[in-house]
Amino acid sequence: MKFLLHETNVRIEYKTPTNITFPAITICGCCLQKSSSQNEFTDETYDQIYHDEYTSLRNHSVMEIFDQFTYDASELIPECYYILDGNGHPQEQAINISGLSNFVLESIQQGRKCFTYFSLLSDYDNVSQSQSSSLLKTSTTIDNQKISYVQVVVRMKSFEMYTKELLDTDIIVGIHSPYTLPSLLETDFFRIDSGMIYSMQFKRLITELMPSPYRTDCHQYELKKVPRSQSECINRCVLQETLAMQQHQCLNYYSLVTRNLLHEIVSNQAKIFDDSDYNSHRLHHSSSLSSNQSDDEKVKFCQHRSYLDYYRFVLARRKCRHICKRNCLESVYTTTMDISTSEDVDFMNNDEIVTRIIIKANHEMVQKVKHERQMSLFEFIGYLGGHAHIWLGLSVIQFYGAISRHRYDEMDTFNLIVPIFGGFGHHHDSIQLIFQRANDVTDFIIDFYLYNPRTFFAVLLFIIYVFHYIANIVKKPILVTADGRFRWFLLTNCPVISEKYWPTIWCYETHLLTALANFIRGFCSDLHYHRELLQTPDGGQISLDWYDPNCKLSACSRSGHSFGNVGDRHKPIALFMPGLTGSSQAEYIKTLVPIAFQIGYRPVVINYRGLGNTPLLTPRLYCAANDDDIHTAIDHIRRYNLDCKLIATGISLGGILLCRYLITTGFESKIDAAFLISVCWDLMTGCESMERSLNYPLNHHLTRLLVNIVDANHMIFKNVPGIDLDRVRQCQNVREFDEAFTIKIFNFESVSHYYAESSHLGKMDCIRTPTLCINAADDMFAPTTDSLPWDVEQNRHVALLVTSRGGHIGFMEGIFPFFKSKFYTERLMEQYYQALYRLSDCHQII
Repeated sequence: MKFLLHETNVRIEYKTPTNITFPAITICGCCLQKSSSQNEFTDETYDQIYHDEYTSLRNHSVMEIFDQFTYDASELIPECYYILDGNGHPQEQAINISGLSNFVLESIQQGRKCFTYFSLLSDYDNVSQSQSSSLLKTSTTIDNQKISYVQVVVRMKSFEMYTKELLDTDIIVGIHSPYTLPSLLETDFFRIDSGMIYSMQFKRLITELMPSPYRTDCHQYELKKVPRSQSECINRCVLQETLAMQQHQCLNYYSLVTRNLLHEIVSNQAKIFDDSDYNSHRLHHSSSLSSNQSDDEKVKFCQHRSYLDYYRFVLARRKCRHICKRNCLESVYTTTMDISTSEDVDFMNNDEIVTRIIIKANHEMVQKVKHERQMSLFEFIGYLGGHAHIWLGLSVIQFYGAISRHRYDEMDTFNLIVPIFGGFGHHHDSIQLIFQRANDVTDFIIDFYLYNPRTFFAVLLFIIYVFHYIANIVKKPILVTADGRFRWFLLTNCPVISEKYWPTIWCYETHLLTALANFIRGFCSDLHYHRELLQTPDGGQISLDWYDPNCKLSACSRSGHSFGNVGDRHKPIALFMPGLTGSSQAEYIKTLVPIAFQIGYRPVVINYRGLGNTPLLTPRLYCAANDDDIHTAIDHIRRYNLDCKLIATGISLGGILLCRYLITTGFESKIDAAFLISVCWDLMTGCESMERSLNYPLNHHLTRLLVNIVDANHMIFKNVPGIDLDRVRQCQNVREFDEAFTIKIFNFESVSHYYAESSHLGKMDCIRTPTLCINAADDMFAPTTDSLPWDVEQNRHVALLVTSRGGHIGFMEGIFPFFKSKFYTERLMEQYYQALYRLSDCHQII
């Protein structure tokens, strides 16, 4: 677990950069092949382009596609000049490297041919041996720190037909670290248009990390060893992993592949190693490439491009990201861009349509983040004890006499020399007073130890326990999201995110905290609702409970009645989705709903089929892999509230269903913002964890609640084919219940199939709604760091907040939690909802 590693202190510096390392530049064409036809674009041409590309990928090896069926760098990029900083005469040292193969790193990914310049991962050997005399004067290796600026010309005419008529076929440019192999999944690329001039300025942000056992857990990569960076390590690992996943040893369409990477994988036939094993590999020399050329030619791209292939690729990349440690010296390049139209006559030479890109460094002050070693608890105690001379067995009393006599003599001499400053005569009195007080404290500690040794050690142990709590338990939560508006929106409007989370000092163990927090929330009085029954398309029934503190009785009402008074129609709506067996009177619901109401929302809670006194009409309950009822409820609310903001909160299972809705709807989501609490992101891992040791009682308790729901409606389920009610009643854990009941009702092949469909790891990129998620690192439903969706680090729409403690829907805090009306999640939700309430459009923050 990340929170069990040694902490570091973070120091941030701002200074003007010197000796700027120039970034690598990647330009990706819109496709693999150049347009061969200059005729008018028709639907038949459209089909022919995709047919030709698909045929090439299916019938030819990756090496053949590189060498024979794709364009080279000079066809897309006729000019790529790098201008050295030559003591006031930079133009005299402008060198064009566009067509020099050893200076260009070619790659293929997602149907694009990409060219990377100034990469420290490409091969520069023997360049000067085959070039003109003017080039022989330069070094065979480009020193990125001596580059003043770069000018690139991109030939657009040959690709104009693609970029104008086909979807997602823009020519794109990315600026990144020279140690990075740029993946379309993680690198920011810019689209470029014909006949324009793009002036880009970059800043280099540096982060220095520390290796294991520190929390940053980085690795010092070397240029003479493979892998040479985390990026290269990940891409090598992904190729190995995806090849192992495919039955016919084919490459995943979404993988990034270069000639050298492919040769390394095919020649070694290696498995996935850990980071230390990766470091033992060496990059083969170019002389060995020819000996294994036949092996390379056997590898082809896979014929399929389904969502399952993309999901496999994302899973492989996540696995490899955990294997490959971060660089101890990380560089992130940020860019600003000015765009202008070219009016240069020479710019259209030979009837060419080109685009010019000029890249320079921004010399403003930049940020440098450095992680430094943090003093441990025992070092801190030893440090204090050593300076106080207590832990070394020394007493202040032994020094008092000598020091006080020395001070007396000094002050007497000083008063004789400067008699006019009579005030100085009192200086030695204050020194004497300080040592007298220290002497009294020392005597008190010694006497206390001699007369009450047991109490003394009890107090000492308590002090050590408090130091342990402060040093190892109290931690600032981790906020995982991409840099962007949503991140700054959260940091600005939710100060609780920047605070340390202080779990209850005497009850921070996950099982005790979860149980006690639920017990304390249970003291909240029941809430009053208006109930609205909704019919589902299959004949079932769910209910919506609209919170109304002035209502004393819950009753069914006609459609639209419970949406509030006419004067309240403009108020935003807060929709809550409870957990596995929860309802509108669940403990955590009773603390969240009043907060939303006080802010100004109209809270409503959905009750799943058979829960919250909602009659079950059909032999079907609910499950984590089916969000049909969620669609029904949200569509119904939207039908009567077209112009109101709708903010949804999902807790545990409710969070799984809400997240599934956000993933499947994407841009079409009818929810304006979301909040997910204690979601189990990987049900297979979560259920395995719940079947172990102290987690099992909670597992058994949840199972009995599910069995009771089925047993209460046994007349409906007794004639359902495949359902054995006696077997259901004997279930002792959730997995057994799902195997005996859930997969039969919802027609899943197996429990594993059901859990795979219900898990959201690798699918968060599909969410296009501002979504804040909170999980505890010790949540029994997410027992390892691999169970959390760390891939949201590249997502501007989703933020994941991870606390060191908190259990499952617990997040209790304070020394006396019985007297607190709001725990950590309640305070976070209050700040998040207040900030959203003030927005006119929630999509402003993404």
